[in-house]
Amino acid sequence: MDFPDEFHMVEVTIGGDLAERMTLRLDKEDRTELARRARDMGVGPSTLARIWLEERLRQEAEAEAPAR
Repeated sequence: MDFPDEFHMVEVTIGGDLAERMTLRLDKEDRTELARRARDMGVGPSTLARIWLEERLRQEAEAEAPAR
Protein backbone atom coordinates (compact mmCIF):
# COMPACT_ATOMS: atom_id res chain seq x y z
CA MET A 1 0.00 0.00 0.00
CA ASP A 2 1.62 3.18 -1.20
CA PHE A 3 -0.79 5.51 0.62
CA PRO A 4 -1.84 3.91 3.93
CA ASP A 5 -3.04 7.23 5.38
CA GLU A 6 -5.50 7.67 2.52
CA PHE A 7 -7.63 4.70 3.56
CA HIS A 8 -9.83 4.02 6.55
CA MET A 9 -11.98 1.12 7.64
CA VAL A 10 -15.71 1.37 7.11
CA GLU A 11 -18.55 -0.87 8.20
CA VAL A 12 -20.93 -1.96 5.48
CA THR A 13 -24.38 -3.30 6.21
CA ILE A 14 -26.09 -5.25 3.48
CA GLY A 15 -29.87 -5.05 3.54
CA GLY A 16 -31.86 -8.20 4.02
CA ASP A 17 -33.86 -9.83 1.29
CA LEU A 18 -37.15 -8.14 0.62
CA ALA A 19 -40.01 -10.50 1.31
CA GLU A 20 -42.59 -9.44 -1.24
CA ARG A 21 -42.96 -7.56 -4.49
CA MET A 22 -45.70 -5.00 -5.11
CA THR A 23 -46.75 -3.33 -8.33
CA LEU A 24 -47.52 0.37 -8.15
CA ARG A 25 -49.03 2.25 -11.07
CA LEU A 26 -48.01 5.89 -11.55
CA ASP A 27 -48.91 8.36 -14.22
CA LYS A 28 -46.08 9.46 -16.51
CA GLU A 29 -45.47 12.79 -14.76
CA ASP A 30 -45.20 11.21 -11.31
CA ARG A 31 -42.91 8.45 -12.62
CA THR A 32 -40.68 11.03 -14.30
CA GLU A 33 -40.50 13.14 -11.14
CA LEU A 34 -39.77 10.09 -8.98
CA ALA A 35 -36.97 9.06 -11.34
CA ARG A 36 -35.51 12.59 -11.33
CA ARG A 37 -35.52 12.82 -7.54
CA ALA A 38 -34.08 9.32 -7.21
CA ARG A 39 -31.29 10.13 -9.67
CA ASP A 40 -30.47 13.31 -7.70
CA MET A 41 -30.16 11.16 -4.56
CA GLY A 42 -28.11 8.47 -6.28
CA VAL A 43 -30.66 5.68 -5.91
CA GLY A 44 -33.13 3.94 -8.17
CA PRO A 45 -36.76 5.02 -8.34
CA SER A 46 -38.08 1.86 -6.67
CA THR A 47 -35.56 2.31 -3.85
CA LEU A 48 -36.66 5.90 -3.30
CA ALA A 49 -40.33 4.89 -3.35
CA ARG A 50 -39.60 2.19 -0.77
CA ILE A 51 -37.67 4.67 1.43
CA TRP A 52 -40.54 7.14 1.31
CA LEU A 53 -43.11 4.45 2.02
CA GLU A 54 -41.13 3.13 4.99
CA GLU A 55 -40.78 6.68 6.36
CA ARG A 56 -44.51 7.30 6.07
CA LEU A 57 -45.42 3.99 7.69
CA ARG A 58 -43.06 4.80 10.56
CA GLN A 59 -44.64 8.26 10.94
CA GLU A 60 -48.14 6.76 10.97
CA ALA A 61 -47.12 4.20 13.59
CA GLU A 62 -45.57 6.90 15.77
CA ALA A 63 -48.70 9.05 15.46
CA GLU A 64 -50.87 6.12 16.52
CA ALA A 65 -48.65 5.07 19.43
CA PRO A 66 -49.99 7.53 22.06
CA ALA A 67 -53.58 6.60 21.17
CA ARG A 68 -53.03 2.93 21.95
